[in-house]
Amino acid sequence: GGDLYKEAGLIPNSAATPEDPPGSSGAPAPSAPPPSGAKYPGVGYGFQIDPGNDPGRAMDVAKSAGFSWIKAQIRWEQLEPQKGNIQWGTMDNVVNNAAARGMRVLFTVVTAPAWSRSGQDLKDAGPPNNPQDFANFVGAIASRLKGKVHAYEIWNEQNRAEEWGGPGKQSAAGYVNLLKVAYAAIKAADPNAVVLGGAPTPAGTVDLGYGALAVDDVDYFRQMYAAGANTAGQIASVVA
Repeated sequence: GGDLYKEAGLIPNSAATPEDPPGSSGAPAPSAPPPSGAKYPGVGYGFQIDPGNDPGRAMDVAKSAGFSWIKAQIRWEQLEPQKGNIQWGTMDNVVNNAAARGMRVLFTVVTAPAWSRSGQDLKDAGPPNNPQDFANFVGAIASRLKGKVHAYEIWNEQNRAEEWGGPGKQSAAGYVNLLKVAYAAIKAADPNAVVLGGAPTPAGTVDLGYGALAVDDVDYFRQMYAAGANTAGQIASVVA
């Protein structure tokens, strides 16, 4: 969208030219050290694939391009349609194809099923009423697929209304609670798995007067820290 606006002349070149922040020397920022007390594998690159559409072929393409990771979005609402009834076929197929090719797997786990959201407006995707229901789901995955799923991203764009219950309902504190219990459940089942905080939308603050459609990602991270994500023993939940 941004490129189209520039090509149409709706955004001046000066507004689209990157510049150093005030007070910056222009030199690259030093790399942050890995989190202490946690096994940190470094930075990996890969392709996101559709887990239900010939994942083996998608992995072959990713591998031929020189990548060693694949990312698959695991939609909880589809794979546990009734509480305790987990549909394993899609997940098993992804990890078995990846293992056969020597590739690493990142699962992004999102979207709570209707049974976990009683009383909520289901128009938009959103979190469960009880974070432990989500923890039970990811913990079950980590137990069954230990060593085959190498990393878990807990939710995605949780500062965006459509991912967290609708306009104005985003809650960094609620997300931190979800992240903490998910982290504990995954690590209990598979201590070597990496747990990642969900990637926020970079849309900035978007509010048209009927509730924020997006919360600026920097503001959202500040709210996460205020909710306890920076206290001893919890920072690994965000970055490990």
